[in-house]
Amino acid sequence: MTATIVVRELYDTFEQIGGVLPDCESRVRNADYSATLSEMLPTIAAGEVLAFASETLPGGEQWATLAPSTLRRKGHRKILFETGSLKESLVNMGGSGNINGVASRGLVFGTEMAYATFHQAGTLRMPVRPAIGVSEETVGKIANAIADATVEKMK
Repeated sequence: MTATIVVRELYDTFEQIGGVLPDCESRVRNADYSATLSEMLPTIAAGEVLAFASETLPGGEQWATLAPSTLRRKGHRKILFETGSLKESLVNMGGSGNINGVASRGLVFGTEMAYATFHQAGTLRMPVRPAIGVSEETVGKIANAIADATVEKMK
């Protein structure tokens, strides 16, 4: 008889959980993360500051060095720096050339500088030097922020 009671209690518990799960799924499926994602944009911009200061990819790999001909033409060794427009468009949110925005379930961050694509992907004469990106550490911060926001939405 005890076994029957335990089985019945488990069945009742599953019935209650069964009613809650669709509500949880609906809350997550329809969740708006725009506020959380907006809070993460400065973190992405801070990663760009670090990338330009250290001349590295978001993951820490050094940008390709400048060719001797480029060094002669520019007269300095700063990589991805001619006028400062590209850097400023990535490190100053809302500044000239900066692109950033959020939606309920995604974000955009980048630059309007047309030549950035050549640095990002490289060309036949120019190596890849991606200035736009997100480090694994930043991805982890964003994921944790979204996880925390999801827990809050479940309350």
